[in-house]
Amino acid sequence: MAGIHTLDGKIGGGGYNGTSGWHVGPDGKVVVSTNPAELAEQKMGDYITVGGYFYPDRFPATFSYKGRKTAGGKSFDVVEATPEGASSVDLWLDTGTHRVARLSASSGAESLQGEILEYRVVDGTWIGFKNLQLEGPHKMVQTLATNDYVPLDNARFSSANFGR
Repeated sequence: MAGIHTLDGKIGGGGYNGTSGWHVGPDGKVVVSTNPAELAEQKMGDYITVGGYFYPDRFPATFSYKGRKTAGGKSFDVVEATPEGASSVDLWLDTGTHRVARLSASSGAESLQGEILEYRVVDGTWIGFKNLQLEGPHKMVQTLATNDYVPLDNARFSSANFGR
């Protein structure tokens, strides 16, 4: 998994290549980590980003039904997903469409919450194009510009090639 974004004119992002995780620090330098706790958080984030629950062969996980819960006046079926080697995340499924509508997780001392505000179909797959994300005190609305299914060179997942 590798992701690149632009925020206030600055390029940022990070990735995970199966053995190490990396991200761009506030100073613009690439920081690489092999710390198991950090990698578990990275794997959970990547699992959410790519919708790993759609690919059980590539992203093995265990699931546990946590019951029906309400938020914002709506009911959701909540399923805890624990990807192999990663932290768990609660997937809040819309009771009408059965698509993930919300999610929540704990990332160390901070909580993570998200809400999918808009879905679009790309090549037969429902993709969350507009998302609200809350990470601790940080609130972001993310809008996906494009989503393309194309083969990528493995070098793209290396921290040494960030931004290229």
